[in-house]
Amino acid sequence: MMEIAVLSGKGGTGKTTIVSSYAHLVEKAVLVDCDVDAPNLDLILHSRLIKTGAFMSGKKARVIGSKCKDCESCIRLCRFGAIRKISTASGGRTIEISEDKCEGCGICMRVCPARAIGLVKNKSGDWYLSEINHGMMVHALLKPGEGNSGKLVSFIREKAREIAAKEGYEMIIVDGPPGIGCPVIASLAGADAAVLVAEPTLSGLSDLRRMTELVSRFRIRCLITINRHDINPAISQRIESEAEKIGIRSIGNVPYDEQIVRRIASGENVLTGPDSAGARAIGFTWSNLMRFLGQCGGSDEAE
Repeated sequence: MMEIAVLSGKGGTGKTTIVSSYAHLVEKAVLVDCDVDAPNLDLILHSRLIKTGAFMSGKKARVIGSKCKDCESCIRLCRFGAIRKISTASGGRTIEISEDKCEGCGICMRVCPARAIGLVKNKSGDWYLSEINHGMMVHALLKPGEGNSGKLVSFIREKAREIAAKEGYEMIIVDGPPGIGCPVIASLAGADAAVLVAEPTLSGLSDLRRMTELVSRFRIRCLITINRHDINPAISQRIESEAEKIGIRSIGNVPYDEQIVRRIASGENVLTGPDSAGARAIGFTWSNLMRFLGQCGGSDEAE
């Protein structure tokens, strides 16, 4: 089984456009949208939902029944302002704990003399299994303000591996989140190869440098493609030169193409419409990627 992670140092480079196009070119694969804070691969692939489940992570405080004695100890010690007093239907007073503000530290539970507070498992988000034209897709959505995005990414990647093994799929393609933080590390760990999608801007060059430093620590095969490379040939040349110096191979670049812009704006796959220079270039990068990975075999040595 081959697992390819498509990443970028910043948002807006066209990474999801590349991944959705690869999904059209591969015969059979499991796709994973690891941008759990703002997943958007489904907007292009128009998947058909098969299964959904809750992602439980961490614990948060909850009021237990009517044990509260209105001593206010928890309110005084909560550093997050998550607890307040409210009136009950019988005219008494009790406490209410804000799910959004609670960090699950447990101090309220420890100081409560009436044992009116407990810690319960917290639902941090939802994960989904969907069917696409050329296989399956696992994706997820983290609730606003929740942490543990890296854990959710690891969870859906493991789900993807289970599905691939069960259904006999030979390839997993990961659409990673932008940046170099925890969810990106979780998207990259255990992959067989990484494809870095860069853009020819100074910010794109800076963020790509950070990304290459991160990928080098995992000692996996790494390749690069520059999207819209012709809007700034000078920066594109600098990116290619720096990548070559550190041993990152190019699988080809994609030119700016109005046809791609129109199809993405319409929520359609780039490769399902009329032929264009950009679409052909994306197909060329896929062919080069498959050729390169075939030549490398199963080696995990960094290039």
